[in-house]
Amino acid sequence: MIKAVLFELCGTLVKAPRDIKGLKEEIVSILARLGVPPSFFSREEEVPYMLEKLETYIRASGMGEGDEERIWNEVQKGIEDFEDSLVKDASPVPGALEVLAMLKE
Repeated sequence: MIKAVLFELCGTLVKAPRDIKGLKEEIVSILARLGVPPSFFSREEEVPYMLEKLETYIRASGMGEGDEERIWNEVQKGIEDFEDSLVKDASPVPGALEVLAMLKE
């Protein structure tokens, strides 16, 4: 008897658009509003590397702990909001609903 099944959601059960370029632009836009120069980042960099560079920038700029926390909170909220906006265009992968129904039995 199967007691549990673990799925990786995106691409396995759900087809959702991925807009990495848009996410990078959103991060740079948020940071620009917070005073971080957009020229500090390249749109060609991977998101984790951009966030590492942000950490370096924050440390080098001598920002206070409150400013640092505010920046990270804004970036996290921006990423979550951006990802949430993509969910509306998600759809089940063909056959996923049937497999889930079968597993439920």
